[in-house]
Amino acid sequence: MELFDDDRITAELTPAHAVRTMLAAVAEHGRGGLEAPSRINVDVDPVGADRLVFTTGGTSEVLGYRAYVRPKLSAPQEVVVAHSAVTGSVDAVFVGTLLGPRRTGALGGAALSLAAGSLGAGSVTVAVIGSGIQAYHQLWALTGVDGLHTGEVRIYSPNVEHRNSLAERARSELGLAQASAASDAREAVTGADIVLCATTADEPVLATDWLTPDAMVHSLGTGAELPADLAHDAFLYTDSPAQYDQGAGSLPGLEIASLGEIATGRAEVPATGHRIFLSRGLAGTEPLLLHSLLG
Repeated sequence: MELFDDDRITAELTPAHAVRTMLAAVAEHGRGGLEAPSRINVDVDPVGADRLVFTTGGTSEVLGYRAYVRPKLSAPQEVVVAHSAVTGSVDAVFVGTLLGPRRTGALGGAALSLAAGSLGAGSVTVAVIGSGIQAYHQLWALTGVDGLHTGEVRIYSPNVEHRNSLAERARSELGLAQASAASDAREAVTGADIVLCATTADEPVLATDWLTPDAMVHSLGTGAELPADLAHDAFLYTDSPAQYDQGAGSLPGLEIASLGEIATGRAEVPATGHRIFLSRGLAGTEPLLLHSLLG
């Protein structure tokens, strides 16, 4: 058994490897080879938290789970355990804070890889609404998407210090030399090819008429941060149909494709028009990502 912490994840998990692993995972899910049920919530109110959350899943080779507390408390660590599905042995255990966000970022990278063909060979402009850990890791994964050339990156958060800090980290840590802070959301979004909404806002943070006709939009919230008219006129897709159907920010009555269907050719992403990726967290992918780092 190998033990992993944040230092080891930082040293060994590259964006390109994470995105490739998630592309393989969603394809396996589309073929029916990855079991990915919706998350399990266990109420633990006596300790001051709403719930202990488990996500489980796996393939014929690797299975496991992730466990964390929601809402996050003062020390928001998670545990990921990867078993061999052949022997039942525990092959790897992670304790820390980085594997989950990097997995989520990599699923966003896989979504871009599968749906961004129409962006062409030139550099793309990226807008980011939000400045927290998920915003950072969406950009982290973006650098690992094969064939995607990122030019200008415009970051907006209501907190001036936070948006400036994320822009600096994007330049210094991720090599995104054209990353800068925007003074408002409209400035960030206008003209962007890709819009990453990494915010917990419960009302729209952008307007549809700010977007280019073919913009790709990623939602890491409930969907409430997007204008309703945008969703009704766009191609919608998600990583986890099970979690979407459970009601995690669902948009009732709208047809939605899965990354697995796209990866296996059973759903086709339109070459034009707005495309919205609803990130919900495909279960079983954290153990797969952890296990992929074993020698």
